[in-house]
Amino acid sequence: MHDFNDKATAPLWEYQGVACRGRSRRANDAFVFYTWGHLPALIFHDCGGTILVIGWFFAFWIVVQRWILVPPASSDVVIDS
Repeated sequence: MHDFNDKATAPLWEYQGVACRGRSRRANDAFVFYTWGHLPALIFHDCGGTILVIGWFFAFWIVVQRWILVPPASSDVVIDS
């Protein structure tokens, strides 16, 4: 089982990541709009947004599994020195 602190930390990281993802998506949409115009910005917003969301889910899952929800050390493991 994971520690309560680990379980409470994961949603906080998710919230921060979603907020940063939303801000970066809007900033990138505005950049594309002012650089190349309306149609490329619309296509980028639709396709790029979907790719960004899917990429964020996979990245968050990897980070949580590797560094946030670290399983506790078991007492039956012996490390020889």
